[in-house]
Amino acid sequence: YYGMDAANVGIEEKRFSPMLLLHGDADKTITWMNSELLAQHLKELHAPVEFVLFPGEGHGFGADTTTKHGADALKRTLAFLHQRLD
Repeated sequence: YYGMDAANVGIEEKRFSPMLLLHGDADKTITWMNSELLAQHLKELHAPVEFVLFPGEGHGFGADTTTKHGADALKRTLAFLHQRLD
């Protein structure tokens, strides 16, 4: 997804698998607004998307599952995969 402008995707919903976007609002590497724009665009295409914004979290916060938000991100990811792969 790096280098892809969410506003210019221009392809049909049927091309998208369900997508889970987990983003920290303190991410200085990739702004959370990129994920929000992508989620909005996908919703306009009626594509299945979930966007969750974690306050105070930076880039890669989900790698530390011992934190409250890291554990929540893991829980959401596992639920997302379980729901779609079962």
